[in-house]
Amino acid sequence: MKTATRTRTVTTRFSPETLAAAQKVAALTGRTVSSLSEYALNLYMRKNFPMAYDPSAVLQLSLRDAPVETDA
Repeated sequence: MKTATRTRTVTTRFSPETLAAAQKVAALTGRTVSSLSEYALNLYMRKNFPMAYDPSAVLQLSLRDAPVETDA
């Protein structure tokens, strides 16, 4: 796996339940919550929008392409 160079810092909001779960999973997997979040976002984008990683790609999405929030 290629090691990424961190170039940006972003602020992300988590619900208390999501943060607590993320902290448990991060600890279990030896990651930080930040690293776990980046990993999960990367997996999501590579699965659903792989062309986003192509520098020459122009993406067009509609609202029907937006993810649907589900209760797990």
